[in-house]
Amino acid sequence: MSFKRIMRIAIVLVMILGIVVFILPDILRAVEWKYMYENVDDVPHSDIGIILGASIVRGKPSPILEARADAAIALYHKAKITKILISGDGESTYYNEIDPVLSYIENAGIPEGDILLDYHGLDTYTSMLRAANEYHIMRAIIVTQDFHLPRALYLAHAAGMTAYGLPADNSESSIYNYIREIPACIKAVGQIWMLDAYKTYHYYRLTFASS
Repeated sequence: MSFKRIMRIAIVLVMILGIVVFILPDILRAVEWKYMYENVDDVPHSDIGIILGASIVRGKPSPILEARADAAIALYHKAKITKILISGDGESTYYNEIDPVLSYIENAGIPEGDILLDYHGLDTYTSMLRAANEYHIMRAIIVTQDFHLPRALYLAHAAGMTAYGLPADNSESSIYNYIREIPACIKAVGQIWMLDAYKTYHYYRLTFASS
């Protein structure tokens, strides 16, 4: 095979890979759409609702985070869920995504005993993995914006949960957010591949160690 032919094949492969990367958010949406519901009344009953972290503005939830909290509050008051998990970045003394949301939903009438807090959900992948493994959540409704929902569901299902999604849309869901999902989806798929590789490695290591 000539060098020119190899280069043509390489260019075609790079172009195909580029197209797949660009449409990856749409691929995840196509995979996860059947778990996404537009209305609170249509979502299947689940054990818990998960509010994923977002930015805090002057000690209060940003509009995006407030919309997520409102969606979870609506699910709770409609008896679609019995508990709410707030998961986000709360490890730093100077930045905390959890406590402002806690105050917000308590002011909306959610009892303290029905709220779980995860201060170590540093990204969507970590939040889903910890929800499944640390909090032993098997069935959940995830509330986040439409641009984020397919990726969140993909990660929740990869973590072993039965998960449904309710979009918490607001005026800040712009085209920029959808474009930003392209690298975020690449990261998510990479994280799951690495997790699967890690599990496979330990499975074979334990298998051969016991043989």
